[in-house]
Amino acid sequence: MPPNGEVNVSIEDGALGAVSVPPTAVQGVVGCSSSGTALQLVSTRNKAALIAAFGYGPLVEDAALVIDAGGTVLAVKVASTTPGAAGAVTFAGTGTSVVTVTGAAFDEYDVWMLVTLGGTIGTGPIRFQLSLDAGRTYGPAISLGTANSYAIPNTGLTLHFAAGTLVTGDTAKFATTPPLWSMADVTSALSVLGASSQLWGSGIHVVGTMTGSQATTLQANLETLATSQFRYTYGLIDTRDFTSTDVTEAAWMTAVEADFASVDAKRVIAGTGYVNIQSPIKNPVCGAPMYRRCLSWAAAQRMVQVPVHVHLGRVKDGGLTGVTGPGTDSLATDGFIYHDERINPGFNDARLMAARTIVGRPGVYIRNANMLAPPGSDFTRLEFRRVMDVACTVAHDTFEEFINDNVRLNADGTILEKDAQHIEAIGRQALKSALVAPGSATSVTVVVDRSQNIQTTSILKVTIRVFALGYLLEIDLNLGFQSTAEAA
Repeated sequence: MPPNGEVNVSIEDGALGAVSVPPTAVQGVVGCSSSGTALQLVSTRNKAALIAAFGYGPLVEDAALVIDAGGTVLAVKVASTTPGAAGAVTFAGTGTSVVTVTGAAFDEYDVWMLVTLGGTIGTGPIRFQLSLDAGRTYGPAISLGTANSYAIPNTGLTLHFAAGTLVTGDTAKFATTPPLWSMADVTSALSVLGASSQLWGSGIHVVGTMTGSQATTLQANLETLATSQFRYTYGLIDTRDFTSTDVTEAAWMTAVEADFASVDAKRVIAGTGYVNIQSPIKNPVCGAPMYRRCLSWAAAQRMVQVPVHVHLGRVKDGGLTGVTGPGTDSLATDGFIYHDERINPGFNDARLMAARTIVGRPGVYIRNANMLAPPGSDFTRLEFRRVMDVACTVAHDTFEEFINDNVRLNADGTILEKDAQHIEAIGRQALKSALVAPGSATSVTVVVDRSQNIQTTSILKVTIRVFALGYLLEIDLNLGFQSTAEAA
C-alpha cells in the first residue's frame, strides 16, 4: 500500500500491565433542548448566550454547570426523538378540583404543588407554591386569580384545574421523563464536533440515559474520530436511575452492572447513581431547584477544573461542587436512592464510576473514574485516557511538520543518525513541554527507527512511550504503642 500522506497514530495498550483497582477546560456537550438548531455547534462560556441558542432542557442545564465551573462548552443539540412526558397527577387533600397536566416536558422534573390559600376555580382567591425538585425548594406563592390553568415557565408544562375547589394544604404531585435522543443523532453530533476546527480536552458528555449497547456504539464513533479526524477524546455517559420496578438497591445495581458487563470501551466512562445538583439556571417560580442528576453531571464539572492527570476523586480537592447525595441526613427519608460505594460496593468492580462518602469528611466524592476498558488495558481509569489523548494530539501535530520533508540517508536507505536525533529531539521536547513540565507524566521517550528503509518506503517509523504517574489508591498504615525496648 502506498504512503497516505498522513501521520498515523497507533496506541500501544498493555505496556503498564494489569491494574488491580480500576479510575482542561473545554468540553463537548451533546443533548436535547427546547429550542435551537439541531446539529449546529455553539461554542460559549456565557449562560445567557447558551439559553438564547438552545432554550431549556438537559443540554442547557449540563452545559451551564460546566460554564459555572469555569469551562467553555462546545454544545450540540440533538433532536428529541422521544419527547419528555408527564406522568399521572397524585392529588391529596379535600379540594374537589381535578388537577391535570399537559405538555412535553423540557427536562426531568418532580413537580409538587402546595396550595397556600384555598378557593373556588374560576373565582378565586387561590394561591399555591411550586417545586420542581420533589419539595427540596419551593418558590413564592403564585396567585391563580380567575384562571383555570397555569403554564409553568421554562418547563413546557401547563397545569389545568377542573371546576371545583382547592383547599389550603392540598397537594398535587407528578413526575416527568426527560426528552431523549436517538443514537443515530448522537453519532451525527459527534461528526459535527469532529469536523469543527476547535479543540477540547475534557471529553464529550452525552447527556441522557445510555444503555450498554449504546455505549458500544459510542466507543466505535469515538474511535472513528481518533483514526479519521485525529480527535483523541472520550465520552462521558449517564446510566439509568433506580426505579420502583427495581424493588431494592441491590437489584438495581445488579441490573445496571449486567447491562454493561460485556461492554469493551476504552474511550467511554459511565456514571452510576444519582445525586442532587443545584440548577445553574433560576426558574421564575421556584428559584434554583436541586435537580436529581446522574453522577456524571458532577464529574463533568470536575473534569474542567483539574489537570488531565488528576484523579477526579482526589481527596485533597474536596467533595464535588454543589452536590448533595449519600451521607446527607436530610435526604435519608426523601424516598430516593443515593448510592454510596463505601456502604454498598459493587459498581467500582464493575468498571463503573460511582459516588462515595469518606468518614470524617463532608461532601460526596468519586470512588474511581473508571473507563469501560477490559481488564489488562492501560486505560482502566480516566486519568490515563486523558494523558494519552494529550500525548496523541501533541505527537500528531508535532510530526505533521515533517510530512513531505526531506532527510539525509545512509547508503542502505536508512535515515542518517544526525537527522534521526534531530527529529527525536523535536518530538521529545514537544511531549515534555505538554506532559512532563506540567506534571502530567514522569517522562517521555521518542525513538526513530534506524532500520526502516526510507528510500524505498518513504515512511518514517517513530516509537513514543509515556511513563505515567503512579496513583495512591490505597494506603496501609501500621499503628501501635511503642514498647519500652523500642524507645530505648
